[in-house]
Amino acid sequence: MNKKRLIISFFWGLTLCLTSRALADGIHPAYLEIEEQENGRLKVVWKIPFYKGKPLPIQPLFPPGFKLASPRTVMETGNAVIARWAMAPDNQKLAGQELSIDGLPATMTDVLVRVKLADGRIHRVVLRPTEPSTVVPKGGNEATGDKKSFLWLALDIIDRMRYAILLAAAFVLSLLPKAKERGILLCTAALMVGALCGHSINWVPIPANLSFRKTLSNEDGSRILQGLLLNTYRSFVYQEEEAIYDRLARTVAGDLLADVYLQNRNAMQLADENGQTMIVDRLDIRKIDSVKETEAGGFSILASWDVYGSIRHWRHVHDRCNSYKAWVSIVPTKTYWKIFNIQLIDEERII
Repeated sequence: MNKKRLIISFFWGLTLCLTSRALADGIHPAYLEIEEQENGRLKVVWKIPFYKGKPLPIQPLFPPGFKLASPRTVMETGNAVIARWAMAPDNQKLAGQELSIDGLPATMTDVLVRVKLADGRIHRVVLRPTEPSTVVPKGGNEATGDKKSFLWLALDIIDRMRYAILLAAAFVLSLLPKAKERGILLCTAALMVGALCGHSINWVPIPANLSFRKTLSNEDGSRILQGLLLNTYRSFVYQEEEAIYDRLARTVAGDLLADVYLQNRNAMQLADENGQTMIVDRLDIRKIDSVKETEAGGFSILASWDVYGSIRHWRHVHDRCNSYKAWVSIVPTKTYWKIFNIQLIDEERII
């Protein structure tokens, strides 16, 4: 594989994986999605594939203390049953708890499990007949979370009340003996005017090339990269050539734009000939390993992410998940961040 294909293969690699094996699998994998809300409640999506015309006899088992909080809604597709419901905890969190699939050891299928915790962390694992359970990992900073939260809260309160604090300080200083002689009131007034001017600058439009930060945190890098990648994948939902190219141009820059467009159009045409429709349902940034500043105010991000996709062929829907690790270079433009270059390090078909 030459360098150009290596750079862009992750964009259309999912498409090729989806088309090549969409109809070849005997028993399709099951899918369990759990999203934890801030109040601890769980939103559950459970997709059970058919085998010999019937749903597989498997069910997820939740930790003791998690009770059903809403009726199940069930929808049947051509090859699976999709159930949705909510779970309510009994004063406990999902992190550190065990999840398992009852009946899985007696089958020949796998279960893709995606857990999104309230703090934003993603736990993705494939359960198999030989390994039917998993433990949702705890966060590394849970032991010191209260202290950090208190410090963050204190600083946030000070920031929100900075003008009130400054006024109170000016009032106290004005009560000091000889305050007028020492110019304390004048200095305080000057500080107030300067603070208000600095606050107003935040609302003044600034050219894009001057507004980008010189440092980028892992959290900011994850948020920006997720939007760019997801927009790139979903650009090919459009049917018109011009619409596809315009959508791609919002997130991809340089020579990479033409390469991604041409490669993906070829893959999509192949899928259309086979009567298949491919959709990227979700993209999770699992980890940001490094963020490095590059020239022209850009950044190079070493990231790992998962792409969840589905193929619709007649009434059948086949789920897929691919995992990638790559260096992604992003650059600022007058309007958006854009992907300028990609160096693919690892690619794995999860299910």
